[in-house]
Amino acid sequence: MNNVSDLFKQSPHPKDVSDYYHVFNSSNILNIIYWWEYFREINFTDIKGDIVECGVGRGRSLIALSAINRLVSQYYSVPPKKIFALDSFQGFPEPTIYDESKRN
Repeated sequence: MNNVSDLFKQSPHPKDVSDYYHVFNSSNILNIIYWWEYFREINFTDIKGDIVECGVGRGRSLIALSAINRLVSQYYSVPPKKIFALDSFQGFPEPTIYDESKRN
């Protein structure tokens, strides 16, 4: 990346991924329930820190995370968590020896 404007450069969505995948429906409602319970847990146990989503893609889960974060914050009168969304938009470099782990 040579300048800041490269951060906002748009590219077309891959044609091999159907837009149906990105529709909110009963097959992905469990994700919403999971995130609701996650936010309730981290707020009630007073876990400090922020949330980072790595691999934003089209932002479907980020929208859900943001909405649930706001709702839990308002509903339970707790401060919202900061959410940082990260994506490379260019893929990842080839692994090096420093990327190896016991699990591989």
